[in-house]
Amino acid sequence: MDFVVLWQGCVAKSPETNFVAICLDEVPVESTGFQDLLPTLRKMRLIFHVSLQMRRKLENIGLHPEISDSPYQFDFSFLMQAMASVGLPHLLLNQSAIFLPAGSITSHPSVPERFFIRPNSGMKSFPGQVINKNEFSLFQNTYRPDKAEMCAIAPTVSFHSETRCFVMPGARNPLLGLSPYQHDDTPDPSAHPITVSEAFEAISAISSYQFWPDGIVVDLCRSEGRIRVVEVNSISTSGVYQCLDIDKSIAKQLATRNLNLITG
Repeated sequence: MDFVVLWQGCVAKSPETNFVAICLDEVPVESTGFQDLLPTLRKMRLIFHVSLQMRRKLENIGLHPEISDSPYQFDFSFLMQAMASVGLPHLLLNQSAIFLPAGSITSHPSVPERFFIRPNSGMKSFPGQVINKNEFSLFQNTYRPDKAEMCAIAPTVSFHSETRCFVMPGARNPLLGLSPYQHDDTPDPSAHPITVSEAFEAISAISSYQFWPDGIVVDLCRSEGRIRVVEVNSISTSGVYQCLDIDKSIAKQLATRNLNLITG
């Protein structure tokens, strides 16, 4: 299988894979060494573990990940639609979210004094966070969201044991791997790890939605005694955490998918 992994240290550690893996921190896209590889890379099947900014840069020079997706598929409103479609809106962590343009948040009567905010867009112009209304001017000065940018606003909720799941919705076993959503040096003392069987049950239900890309990352957590869905992101631009060998599973599923297309 002619796969090549392109990765950055901000997203992944050195991948545990038999494929060629190029660290873009060590071989910058602008370097002569990388430019010399371009004709070959354009013929290869690429797996990305890069930032959103780097993905755009790579796509601008004709390099695209094997798993194709679009930003709108990671909008929070798309996730709400997907969860409703499979009959599981109650399993979404922020199921009570409303959508407001950034410029009308502080004046809207439905927004509590303390709330969770995230961009609706999957492009994530700012990170999701909990803030107070009286801190909103500081938030605006820090991230400078456009007044027209649609944001998801939700009441604050308690959760723990956040877990990242690598998923290929169309596969017979859609759960490729999972890892605690935390860095090694910042363990969660309250964590009650989500088990593979718990994750598999949730992922199998979510995967029945027919409009997901071929591969996604689903973040799960525990809240109020249940497994809940935090968000869904691109498999190409999400941190791998402890799933260092995830490329092997991704490549195997992609190869199986292509074989089925040929023989089917």
